[in-house]
Amino acid sequence: MNKIKEDDEYITIDKEKMEYNIISPNTFFQLPNNYEKERNNIGNGYKRPYWYLFLNPPHTTNYKIEDFIRINKLLFPKGQDHLEIYDWNVEWSNYFDDGLEWWGAAAISIYDKLLDRYIIIFASATD
Repeated sequence: MNKIKEDDEYITIDKEKMEYNIISPNTFFQLPNNYEKERNNIGNGYKRPYWYLFLNPPHTTNYKIEDFIRINKLLFPKGQDHLEIYDWNVEWSNYFDDGLEWWGAAAISIYDKLLDRYIIIFASATD
């Protein structure tokens, strides 16, 4: 996020406001039983599940559930059981403000213990 801020003088960061929840890999990667029904009834609020962020971006895509599964196998080739997943709040930066209006916002960090690397997912958009 500091790199994004370097390139955009309008982005603010308040580290004192940062909070997170730990999410189990099973919960994080879980797809709904009835995808079509769930994606149309996601509810109010800006928090969206990972599958929704990937499969339902603000501007349409042709991604399918198979693509979601394939990209996660590429990102996490040693499996998902050993991942540490942190779902951060988004009130600590105005970068996420647009997502609070409509589609959603997310700040997620995933630490892969076996590969010793982080995957960071930021999402925020409005129409």
